[in-house]
Amino acid sequence: MKLWKLQDAKAKLSEMVRLSCEGPQAITVRGENTATLIHTSLYESLIGDDMSGWEALRPKNFEDFGDYEFDAPSREIKKDRDINL
Repeated sequence: MKLWKLQDAKAKLSEMVRLSCEGPQAITVRGENTATLIHTSLYESLIGDDMSGWEALRPKNFEDFGDYEFDAPSREIKKDRDINL
């Protein structure tokens, strides 16, 4: 698997897409593998015919997450700040 720094991946996306035919392309941020680009044919072979992408990627057993709750962040705007001019 070829590793790409994020800035190189942005600059050479077309090349990454072309190379994904040969194998997965890993994108790193600060040296950590953060994302992977895979070719559509590999993706389809992984998910099969009867699954959506989400079903293929989600954990098989949500109990592995314990009592963790997936809450969306609040979009509330706080207006209780005093500004002195």
